Amino acid sequence: MKKRLADLAERRRQLLAEIAGQRMEVSEISRDWQKPLSLVDSGLKVVGFIHRHFGVLTGIAGLLAFRRKATVEPAQKG
Repeated sequence: MKKRLADLAERRRQLLAEIAGQRMEVSEISRDWQKPLSLVDSGLKVVGFIHRHFGVLTGIAGLLAFRRKATVEPAQKG
């Protein structure tokens, strides 16, 4: 019985050491992916904003295009 408990304790120590190594490895991998994933997250936020406010953004773009046309044409003629 004592040998079995000692074997289990040794196995547990080995597994805990392996887990610690895997945690370090995952930490390094996540550090490498943090910046690219944050850029993707920002891009998804922009796409979501455009999707939710498409009509407003289209109206603003139309007004800006009209305003540019109204200011550029007289300047070219003058």
